[in-house]
Amino acid sequence: MKRAAAILGIGTEHVYEVDPDESGRVSAEKMEEKILYCHELGFSVFFVGITAGTTVFGAFDPIEDIAVVCRKYNIWLHVDGAWGGSALLSPKTKHLLQGIDKADSFTWNPHKLMSVHLQCSAILIRHSNILMQANQMLAGYLFQPDKHYETSLDTGDKTIQCGRHIDIFKLWLGWKARGHQGYAEHVETLLKKANFFYEIISKREPFFRMVMKPPFINVCFWYVPPSLQNIDQTSLEYKERLDKIAPRIKERMMTNGTMMVGYQRLDHHPNFFRAIISNPATTIQCGRHIDIFKLWLGWKARGHQGYAEHVETLLKKANFFYEIISKREPFFRMVMKPPFINVCFWYIPPSLQNIDQTSLEYKERLDKIAPRIKERMMTNGTMMVGYQRLDHHPNFFRAIISNPATTKDDIIAMIDEIHELGHDL
Repeated sequence: MKRAAAILGIGTEHVYEVDPDESGRVSAEKMEEKILYCHELGFSVFFVGITAGTTVFGAFDPIEDIAVVCRKYNIWLHVDGAWGGSALLSPKTKHLLQGIDKADSFTWNPHKLMSVHLQCSAILIRHSNILMQANQMLAGYLFQPDKHYETSLDTGDKTIQCGRHIDIFKLWLGWKARGHQGYAEHVETLLKKANFFYEIISKREPFFRMVMKPPFINVCFWYVPPSLQNIDQTSLEYKERLDKIAPRIKERMMTNGTMMVGYQRLDHHPNFFRAIISNPATTIQCGRHIDIFKLWLGWKARGHQGYAEHVETLLKKANFFYEIISKREPFFRMVMKPPFINVCFWYIPPSLQNIDQTSLEYKERLDKIAPRIKERMMTNGTMMVGYQRLDHHPNFFRAIISNPATTKDDIIAMIDEIHELGHDL
């Protein structure tokens, strides 16, 4: 939350935290006290963020009660259900999110609990079209209004990050494969395994001790070696020595290569293990793709010289594209000589070749050609080439030579296909 405040320019000093109880939950009473405290300081509270499934304990804040407080003071209520949102999938656990329908927004990460491949995240908002109202910039070079399909399908203008993976497709595939019942059973299986873990830990005292009974599928516990078992658990010596145990065991796990279990210190609790039963194979992935690893592998394989040749190859192919287009006049006309590997050009059908290029009629008719050809490309399933209108230029094609596997024959075939699709326009 503080990072978001920093990015937005609100300032981390304007983020006020509400202390949770021993189980990791924030009460509605504590929330209202903090809101009133901020009002006394002269601040207007506009956003409350609570959690459905905290990272460490897996605790669920009382959404229904806090929603009443937020309605009272006209405050946007956001629920971070990145981890625990999938509890909604089972009739046996959906009560943990009682009141979620009263939240203004809700984030959820299917990749964390539903066995969907990284990365798959969703945000659900109760207010229709508010993301478009907040973020839409109508970038003409991306969101052309004259496409042949319904332009509301262009969702990129709703978000800060325009281009992204089609993550929802992975979720759709998973849901088609498992269905509602399948995902309900999935969540219930994880709960059974977490409860089994808890039961086994409870039977292993005094070597193992639970931090708390799991509210969901986060199993938090200490390992207590014999050297600590006769020391007063309330003493400073006990807590300081216990705090070092989990890091030392984790170090040995990693050295031996046996397994990976996370640990952390939290509030007054010494370091404890946090085992999360998040899929039927009892493994978990957290965070993001290690994208830098892919770059490192590529650089190791190609080296500086290899990447230099890669770029130079693309430049040569873009120049070849430019030369071919230049030879195909009057059917093709360059917008400009390519400064890099973007080749921008118009297709001029015979019906326009005898019209004054400076006339309004010419520009208006030419503006419709690229969208019509793009429509035919998509209908026929032959290829995809982008187009856009820019400044005083009518719509033109923008071919980017970014794949070294593109051959000269491919380029010629692309040009021929555009001619075939557009000569009768």
